[in-house]
Amino acid sequence: MSSGPRAAESFDEGLIERIALAAQRWSPGATVQSSDAVTKGSSGLTYSVLLADGIGQPVPAYVKVAPPGLPPVANRDVLRQAAVIEELHQEGSVPVARVLFEDAGSPPDIPPFFVTAAVTGSCLEPLIDEGPLPAAAVLMARSTNAAQVLARLHRFDPASLRSRDLGNSVEFADLLGEVDRWARVFATLQRRGADAAAGTADIALMRQAESCAERLRASVPQPLTSVVVHGDFRLGNLVCDDSEVRAILDWEIWSLTDPRIDVAWFLMTLSPDGLPSAIRAEAPGLLGSDAAIAVYEEATGAHLTDLNWFAALSRFRSAAAMLLNIKHNRRRPEPNPRIESYAPRLPSFLSIAADFLA
Repeated sequence: MSSGPRAAESFDEGLIERIALAAQRWSPGATVQSSDAVTKGSSGLTYSVLLADGIGQPVPAYVKVAPPGLPPVANRDVLRQAAVIEELHQEGSVPVARVLFEDAGSPPDIPPFFVTAAVTGSCLEPLIDEGPLPAAAVLMARSTNAAQVLARLHRFDPASLRSRDLGNSVEFADLLGEVDRWARVFATLQRRGADAAAGTADIALMRQAESCAERLRASVPQPLTSVVVHGDFRLGNLVCDDSEVRAILDWEIWSLTDPRIDVAWFLMTLSPDGLPSAIRAEAPGLLGSDAAIAVYEEATGAHLTDLNWFAALSRFRSAAAMLLNIKHNRRRPEPNPRIESYAPRLPSFLSIAADFLA
């Protein structure tokens, strides 16, 4: 944790004052002891802060702030994220951080934010993150618990969320709309392909993505009843203490939609062929897809069908997300070579997606 004065140099002073005022409303006499930046991205900024409550007790916390100068909509709507976290915490069956307080601001110039209590533990994406892995027994228990937690999330009754004033972004209209959402990312290649150095490769990738999208559209399965879907459920977004999942993080793209979107995404991250950024071919102890499905189905009491279609959708969507990362990386003064190395992998990744639809 950074010291107060040093952290303040990288932390917007106006935001510190707003957090301090909101903390006073939360716990009269509360103060901000220190602060530091954690992440900065297109969907928001995250800061760590050390609060002292009204009786002087330390409260480590995190602040999620919408990007200033932009309307806080869709994945930038941080209060929408706070809403689902609050409802889940109140219900109690799904591990999430506790929302301490929030501030609506006056967007876009004064962005909204919310503050959650820090949760003890660590996040690790076994096939992607560098460094040592937990023992095989720990990783097996952790991935098993993750599948159980996902099942509990999908059993949560979303009625309280539907009753909140969350605008029109709570629920995807249908699975076809989800395909179209990610197909639009590949369509941007057409606009830059003519004069880009990699124009031919870009156009080939776009056409391959169009073919995959058409096959997805032609075989959309019957949707299941909508549930709360995290949208990026994976071990790297879970705070874990050894084998136990302590909190689900990063609710930027949650929605009420088909639960198989979450299931297939989670299964994809358990396999190296589902991750363009994988640095390992295996992680001893990590559940395989069949075992994870069995754990999830036992916990929900439901049998999952049409998972191949959702596996294809997940890889199509992952390739689109990776393409966005590559495009943003190429705009940097010093592009990250590791991110650039993902570019040649995207065609084979889309081929894997298409194979699931064969």
